[in-house]
Amino acid sequence: MDLTLIRVLLFGLCLAGIPLLVFAIRLIRGAFTEKVVAELPYTQKEAAFSIAAAGTYSIWQKAPLLTKTPIGEFRPEVRSRQSGHPLTLRASLMRPSVNNGLTGRMELFRFFAPAGDYQIVFGEGASVSKIELAMSALLPIRMSAAPADYSLHVTKARSPFTLLAGIFLTLIAAGCILGGFVLGISAHQLVG
Repeated sequence: MDLTLIRVLLFGLCLAGIPLLVFAIRLIRGAFTEKVVAELPYTQKEAAFSIAAAGTYSIWQKAPLLTKTPIGEFRPEVRSRQSGHPLTLRASLMRPSVNNGLTGRMELFRFFAPAGDYQIVFGEGASVSKIELAMSALLPIRMSAAPADYSLHVTKARSPFTLLAGIFLTLIAAGCILGGFVLGISAHQLVG
């Protein structure tokens, strides 16, 4: 093959990686940005919300960064307003978290809910395991979050595989961009 053709193909690989990188970044951002269905500040004890479409929803805690949260003092409960029956909450496996430099959010629970009216309340118990509470006690953070700054959010849940796919595509895109650029520059040594 001609050296010029090889360089064009390798630099084309670099250009093909750019839209893939943009798509991967949007996929990662979409894994964390969902419309808030309900917000429950810690200063209130309950909040009502409606779900229009059945699906899996998640409960996130929101608090200022580098502060202790009252996560060991309550366990949220989601109840149907018509029947009063609680929904089953499953602990989030990977506990995804996101922050903007000032406040942070962490997913605590997921639950399936059919369309209807619901109520979220601060119930008795702890939102994390005893091991997680013991580990958090070892952290040197002593300042607690003010009750007015702490809240729970209910959002539509995304699949955890969306985040993993976004990370994987980001690595592939970075490999295309960097590999195409480096190999395009050093193509004369490869064809040699």
